[in-house]
Amino acid sequence: MPISLATSIFVVLVSTTELRAATFAAQVDVSGVDNATTVATVLHQSAGATLEVSTMPGLNRGDLSLLVGGLPMTQAGGVIIANPNQFQYASVSNRNIVELPGEVTGATPTGFPAGMWLSTTSVAGGGAEANFRLSLVQFPFSDGWTAGHVDSGGALLTGNTTGVTVTHLPMLPVAAFGDGHYQLSIAGINSLTDGMLFGVSDQNDTSGNAWQAGVLPDGSGWDIRINDQGVQFPATEQGPWSFVYVPYTAQNLVAAGQLSLTGGTTITVLSSVGTFTASRVDIGNSAANSSIIPPAGVPEFPDGGPDTVTDVGRFLIQIPGKDDTTGVLMVGISKFAASGGNFGADDNILVYEYNTELGGFLVETYDLPGANLQDSDIYFAYVDFNSPLSLLMPDVNMDGVVNIFDINLVSSNWNGPGPAGDANKDGIVNIFDINLISANWTPAAQPGRLRHAG
Repeated sequence: MPISLATSIFVVLVSTTELRAATFAAQVDVSGVDNATTVATVLHQSAGATLEVSTMPGLNRGDLSLLVGGLPMTQAGGVIIANPNQFQYASVSNRNIVELPGEVTGATPTGFPAGMWLSTTSVAGGGAEANFRLSLVQFPFSDGWTAGHVDSGGALLTGNTTGVTVTHLPMLPVAAFGDGHYQLSIAGINSLTDGMLFGVSDQNDTSGNAWQAGVLPDGSGWDIRINDQGVQFPATEQGPWSFVYVPYTAQNLVAAGQLSLTGGTTITVLSSVGTFTASRVDIGNSAANSSIIPPAGVPEFPDGGPDTVTDVGRFLIQIPGKDDTTGVLMVGISKFAASGGNFGADDNILVYEYNTELGGFLVETYDLPGANLQDSDIYFAYVDFNSPLSLLMPDVNMDGVVNIFDINLVSSNWNGPGPAGDANKDGIVNIFDINLISANWTPAAQPGRLRHAG
């Protein structure tokens, strides 16, 4: 039964309930050359409870536990997408991979909290453990993200997976693909136009695995490959993985999209949200080792610098007013590639840094197994520390103002399943939707724009 307008107004006046957490983002520096010297430092993070990144219970290079507010970040509670955030130019094979094992997809290391942890490796040394700066974004299941964890056989283990279909394609379409080949689709979603799929390998092994997605040409979903760092396309390695779907309609998407480097001097923007510019760059080759191609100013390679040749495998993404102190970039492969008559998700890995001189986020894409720079297609999404991504929408009537008319819409759909009036996207219209609206009651709110509850 709908509640009265008078009751709605009263609830707005007395409500003090805070917003539940949306995405959590952080940038973490991990230094040290061995177990004894490994140190993890959180450089920046979303407001709220403190992120703790630790090698405890003992010094441990390449394995890092995660706590927020003293509590583990569990696979039962959400998905983390992480990216290397530090270029390595000492050797071309020093490119890095981050994996996110956890309590659902594998055993937790002795002494670690029962949740997700960071497994960090280098392409060099057959996937040797390595320390490097990285960024991460957590997507809580409680916020309604279509996301989940998948076992090596393609079974959905936990998460928000209604409408999600994962098909395991061992040795298909040909034996050369191996056992780590999958496809994922989401009912009602066109993968060409509706949103982005990010993922991560959940393996903790002696050789790093990369998760790669390719948008299927008919828009029916994504091709997924789990690529051991030492193998060549189309070969794969069977293992568990995690994913999150980010629709282009998500709230607080300051800048996001799909970009294609297909040769030539320009970047093709396949889809976009928000305000940004994407361009190719010429920051030069190394005469000593042309496969490394360091940017100008790298001390080890003083010969680096512009050479009038547009660099292969580099995207510069510039977002007005944003850098690595205001938020992180989440990046993932999106190319459905062709090689040797085979088709599937491209076998590339991604690393990015914010480049102060260029004034933007510089993304590099490397071809496995050699990890040389190579053109590909990517998804990217900027995640702000102070305005987290969310599916929550206090402006339920989308008129640009959070006010009594939003309350009226909730009232007229009281106890219904939504989507009309369901501000917090939990599948029922009730007092929690009123609380969300009241917490964001502003005279000039942007459509769907959450006011930060820090």
